[in-house]
Amino acid sequence: MASWKKLLVSGSDIQVGAITSTGTLSIPGFSDVSASLAGALAGGDNLGNHTATQDINLNGNSLTNILNASASGFISASEFIGDGSKLTGISSTLDIAGTSGTDSVDLTTDTLTFSGSNGITAVVTDNKVEIVPPQDLRTTATPSFAGLDINGTADISGNVTLSGNSQTVIHSGTGNLTISSTSGKVVVDGVTMAGGTVTGTIISGSSLRSSGNLQVNTNGSIGGNLTVTGDLTVNGTTTTIDTTNLLVEDRYVLLNSGASDPADSGIIFGGTNSAANSGSALVWDADYNDDGRLAIVNDLASNAAGDTTPSYYVAGVYIGDEGGAATAEADHVGNIRVDGTEIYIYV
Repeated sequence: MASWKKLLVSGSDIQVGAITSTGTLSIPGFSDVSASLAGALAGGDNLGNHTATQDINLNGNSLTNILNASASGFISASEFIGDGSKLTGISSTLDIAGTSGTDSVDLTTDTLTFSGSNGITAVVTDNKVEIVPPQDLRTTATPSFAGLDINGTADISGNVTLSGNSQTVIHSGTGNLTISSTSGKVVVDGVTMAGGTVTGTIISGSSLRSSGNLQVNTNGSIGGNLTVTGDLTVNGTTTTIDTTNLLVEDRYVLLNSGASDPADSGIIFGGTNSAANSGSALVWDADYNDDGRLAIVNDLASNAAGDTTPSYYVAGVYIGDEGGAATAEADHVGNIRVDGTEIYIYV
């Protein structure tokens, strides 16, 4: 839009929005300018009481001798120099709490110290606090302990090794010490039981109890008495009872219990032939006349198996008539039958 423009001539006044110079701009005098601007032009960068309408770039220079500085926004700098005692609006305390005890640290005067005990050390480097245990406690490591008290439950996925000349696992409670396995078996190797104590791996208490099967893979020895309240099953080749007397409360003893068909069986009287682990035997000859008969074997080893050859038979006495003797299978050679006042021999 066209308008009147003033033509600048020597000695005339002008009003412009901005002056741009590519060289030197010389202004011999001023009038109607602010005192701050006049002071800045006359004395350098002294702005005085000046209100800026745009950013001020100090071009790397410093602000010095400042009494107070206020800002409605924020002040940023690469560093602040001083003790911070005049800073307001920020927290100067740090509250800390441990497993036991609490404290408040004054960040302007106090020093926060990290320390350890019982072999645990605290190392501070590069703005980092590292708690160092005396050994590696990771799940993949193998730590060792001079003593360990467990008040709760310990889940151990690997092996527990007790090393040294004498180690003791003590159960001091009033209840039972239970060792169980949710899958597989609980195996105790190299254990000797004497009285109420298991030595080798020692468990002190009034009894050693297993809610399942107790399996010992190697030889075991019991120094005291052993009472079995249930059935006793012995699987093996030879059962040796080395006692002065064998007392059997049962009225009957079953030999050859695993057989359903008739087979020879008997009792060997050791030493009767002047040789150890053998002797004369009282044997049931199952093959005799298809109904069996007691016999004597003069020499039979303790580890004998299978049928025997009798040295002679044991004669029996039947009381009754001939028909009754046949029914009782007493009609064997050499047997005696008594019928009233008559005596018969079966030949």
